Amino acid sequence: MNSEIERHLEKASGKLRVAKKLAEMGEYEDSISRAYYAMYHAAKAALLRKGSSPKTHEGVAREFGRIFLKTGVLPEKTGKSLLTAKAFREKGDYVPTFEASKAETFQIVKDAEDFLDLIRTHLRVTST
Repeated sequence: MNSEIERHLEKASGKLRVAKKLAEMGEYEDSISRAYYAMYHAAKAALLRKGSSPKTHEGVAREFGRIFLKTGVLPEKTGKSLLTAKAFREKGDYVPTFEASKAETFQIVKDAEDFLDLIRTHLRVTST
């Protein structure tokens, strides 16, 4: 596996680890942010494998959908979880009145864990 792909996967794992810790501490918006970035870096790794390297968050989401979801390579729920985490991250970072609930936070963290597992599995299968 290419070293840039590996670096994105390592970064994704680290972000997920921190997201879990923050969720347990009750730091929900920051936890969601880290969970989203875990998904973002996992998506970047998958896209790099396909030769795509979008420069923006919107570009990553769009390309991920085009390459993996519209083609049926990965399940539609994968894209929905990425978009949900992205929307919650943006609200948490930019909307001062936004407050994520414990349930929402733990669901997004779980979705991020599932997302990362799915991408790791996909990359292992496609590298053989």
